[in-house]
Amino acid sequence: MNGEELTATFLAALADGNEIALARIFTPDVTMRAWRWDGLHAYKPRERVIRALVEERRGWTSATVKRFLTAITDEAIAVEFRIVADDEGRTLEHNRMAMVKLAGDSIASIDLYCAEPLPGAQRDALVPAAASKEQLDRIFAEYEHTTDVRKSLRSTMDEFMDAHIWRQWTGQVHPGTNTVVSARWTDDEADERIDEVIDWHRERGTGFEWLVGPWDTPRDLGARLERHGLLLAGDHALMARVGLSDLEIPVNPEVTLVQLGVDERDLLEAALQITAVAFQWGPEQIEHQRPFWTRRTSDPERLQYVALLRGEPVGAATVILRAGTAYLGGAATLPAHRGHHVYSTLLRKRMEAAHDLGYEVAVIHAGPMSRRVVEKYGFEAVGMFEVYGWMPVMDPTVIATLVQDD
Repeated sequence: MNGEELTATFLAALADGNEIALARIFTPDVTMRAWRWDGLHAYKPRERVIRALVEERRGWTSATVKRFLTAITDEAIAVEFRIVADDEGRTLEHNRMAMVKLAGDSIASIDLYCAEPLPGAQRDALVPAAASKEQLDRIFAEYEHTTDVRKSLRSTMDEFMDAHIWRQWTGQVHPGTNTVVSARWTDDEADERIDEVIDWHRERGTGFEWLVGPWDTPRDLGARLERHGLLLAGDHALMARVGLSDLEIPVNPEVTLVQLGVDERDLLEAALQITAVAFQWGPEQIEHQRPFWTRRTSDPERLQYVALLRGEPVGAATVILRAGTAYLGGAATLPAHRGHHVYSTLLRKRMEAAHDLGYEVAVIHAGPMSRRVVEKYGFEAVGMFEVYGWMPVMDPTVIATLVQDD
């Protein structure tokens, strides 16, 4: 076998737990050092190496491998890859790097670098309108993890994720600029972990919002947050419409949507300012968002729009093509122009654009105001999220701005 064939066979055998295939490409005295998040694990000879590689596979009902980078010489192979596995009804991502030394056409040693598995999601296939309820439930339960941070890493924030929590931090003071989401803790450890998050932000003088979803644990997480001093700002719903044809959503014929590109700087700035007004952003938040808005106009998976009413920018919204669904994000209308079907026009036109690209499922995080609108147009709540806020010096009026309502 040449280096490419060895690499492909090795990765396929890992995903399948194929002991015979591994034995064929390993030398009898092959060694492996697995540099794991929980310590160094070393194995020799071939039988022990194979057993170590296939042992974790027994807990998976399915697994696929995605290769990212490969470097091959006559003596060695370096390959970066990810195994996406279904583990007890939950999708986990195993991000890994293997440094392989060769002996002829066989593998003589492996240094396997294993990061702690992270919550993940199936991302590649379009979700059909005929998807079963079980399929949809699984997609929505994993929706917070459909963003692949390896593919899209926002330059305006730091992100910290493990199997138990996901935090996003900008360094800005306002609680609306820093987020905690997707907690997966046991009853016994939750209070200590909550204290750690609060202390981390207190040391840096920054506030944060904490989104508590229906799939978070422990189940009384919201009540625990309140006992630790967080304030409930309100809630929003993860809502979905399955089937994007035959849309009966009113539009204002005087509203024109313009898809933003890197050259529409004035309209891009107008869309940013409209969103800032609608969501009550302060100057700090606007400056934090501006570089992100500029960069994402060149993202092929993100369609960004501004709505013009008789030539005047009055609304803004985005579509994120995400995990086989069309995520409708950030819709905003200037208060003076509400009641003129600007929001419904943005809603329908974005859904039509997604449908033209083959998408059949639209998803939105809807606050109380937008929830009352979209549920009239076929969207149903698939999960409710409570939004809590914390600041070094608590200000209930600031916390209240984390969830918008009439």
